[in-house]
Amino acid sequence: MVQKKYKIAAAIVGTIVGTLLGVLLLQRLNEITKSPSPPAEEPPGDTSASQPVEAGSEVTAPPEAAPPITVISKAMRDAPLQKKDFLVGSGRIVNEGSHVTFHIMVKLTNGKVAMDSKKDGNPWKGVVGDGSLITGIDQLIRGMYPGGKRAMWIPAHLAYGGNGINGHIPPNSRLYAEVELLTVF
Repeated sequence: MVQKKYKIAAAIVGTIVGTLLGVLLLQRLNEITKSPSPPAEEPPGDTSASQPVEAGSEVTAPPEAAPPITVISKAMRDAPLQKKDFLVGSGRIVNEGSHVTFHIMVKLTNGKVAMDSKKDGNPWKGVVGDGSLITGIDQLIRGMYPGGKRAMWIPAHLAYGGNGINGHIPPNSRLYAEVELLTVF
């Protein structure tokens, strides 16, 4: 009889301890996922003559890229990115499955231009949501209209990740991208 009481007491204590640990883990997870988004960063250097710059404002290069991320949670991967519209455009909106043609200029965190389709005279083409565009560009273009111009910082895990692009974009690079949407069909 005494052994049975100890077994019951041990089971109750185990349940309470397990529940408390679960509650503490959930609280910590909520703290992590509810932390405020970092403020939007301004582009490095002078990105184009068409961008509005307030009088007296100073444009500086952003800090060096953050260390590589080894574990990407679903919440991080799906978190909304901060976009900046320079020109909205008009016409058909970009949605899942839209075929798009656009010019893109990509800069590294040191301000070096890694790609510029306008300068190269070769606009990019792709289908939104089918994997033909990197995830960050796919998210950047969604909701745009033809003639629109938009920019945002793309974290490495939504760009080229640990692979980079040989000779153009180092592995684990955060990118600044400006897009000018030409067509949607």
